Amino acid sequence: MLSCRSLKDSIFRIGFFSNKTVFIGIAAVLALQALFIYAPADAGDLLHLPVDCAVAWLSSALAGAIILPGDLGEKLIRNRRRACEPPRVR
Repeated sequence: MLSCRSLKDSIFRIGFFSNKTVFIGIAAVLALQALFIYAPADAGDLLHLPVDCAVAWLSSALAGAIILPGDLGEKLIRNRRRACEPPRVR
């Protein structure tokens, strides 16, 4: 979510804390996800089980290791194409 805020610039160029409301959104999503997984109210109806903490961290790290390089590669390709294009006349 943080690295996908711009199509051409990296998170380091934009600024990590330039959009503080995105952290409220991240906290809300994490809280709702934890509530869905770990709250016992409807666990029997939805047929899901709590995830082991180590598995959760491992899957998050694996997803980040796949998504972040892909996003950075896309931005690299996009910036190289933009550098090769002639300037637009307005």
